[in-house]
Amino acid sequence: MDGTRLQQLTHFTAETFPGEPEQSPDGRWIAFMRTRPGGGTVAIWLMHPDGSGLHAITRQSLDAGHPSWSPDASRIIFNDKFTQPVGDIFTIRPDGTGLHRLTNVAGRGLADYRPDYSPDGTRIVFSHIGPAGVPSLWVMNRDGSIKHRITDPRDGGAFAARWGPAAS
Repeated sequence: MDGTRLQQLTHFTAETFPGEPEQSPDGRWIAFMRTRPGGGTVAIWLMHPDGSGLHAITRQSLDAGHPSWSPDASRIIFNDKFTQPVGDIFTIRPDGTGLHRLTNVAGRGLADYRPDYSPDGTRIVFSHIGPAGVPSLWVMNRDGSIKHRITDPRDGGAFAARWGPAAS
């Protein structure tokens, strides 16, 4: 944490760069997004904190980005269509199974993206871009039910929220 003993964990080229790493709450994995060689679509990858065990958990065609872990490390939440102006929110197990869609707005030309679990794992905050193209923040239950807006796009827009630590 003091900046000493720097260790490179990946050896990707500039065209397959990794981004937005996040360590799992149990410390076993680091999830990150990685572009396909030659650019274009993105996938969610995992590796151990020492750089071993490197593997993709989403198909490249899903174009998945912005991974975030559930507090119990049982799910990773992300948005699809990362390189496009539309998208939906999904969850997946760390072993790459159990892909589950939580929102369904991309077909209407809208975008839900940058999801993040609450500290207790019961809710998800995410950004939504509506028909006017201005982002607002929304919250939903972890199963995708009961969505409600928490910021007003008329106030200039808001995006990329993260939950703070759980209050004790």
